[in-house]
Order: sequence, then C-alpha cells, then structure tokens
Amino acid sequence: MMPRTERVVFAMHGLSCASCAIDVGRALRKMPGIREANANYVIDKGVVEFDSEETSWDSIERALEQRGYRVMRTRREASSIVATDTDVKTLIQS
Repeated sequence: MMPRTERVVFAMHGLSCASCAIDVGRALRKMPGIREANANYVIDKGVVEFDSEETSWDSIERALEQRGYRVMRTRREASSIVATDTDVKTLIQS
C-alpha cells in the first residue's frame, strides 16, 4: 500500500527567533510519519509533510501546542508521491 502524504501549511503564534523555528522543525521531524517540517519565524508560518497513515494533523497540532505555540492550519494538500513503474515508463516514452 502506498503511503498517503499530506502537506499542511499553518500559521504559528509564539515563534520569536530563528533558533525557535529550527527547534520546531527538529522536534516535528522526530515524530513518526513526518517527512518534512519547517517553520519561519519572520512570517509566522510553517509547513509539514507527513504520512497520514502514521500520524495526523491533530497530533502535530497538539505537539506544537505542548511546546507553547498556537497554530492554525491554513492550507492542506493531499497527494501520493510514489510513482509506479508503469507511470515512469509512460512518462519516459512520451
């Protein structure tokens, strides 16, 4: 079964410096199912990409709130990022 990847862009309140943003990214990447996680304190936004079979946005949101941040999902994208051999062959032949 292919992993179901979701990408969520979220607003964050409480990031005060670059070090905090780096800490948030590192903490999220330690969670099961997280593929990518970044935060930007200048624009108070973050992005996380995760396997929805291993974790959920609710779990990610709780983890951030436990670190003292308020978060709000602003955009969600669902995708499957695994191509089959047939997809690759079709792409190469076209």
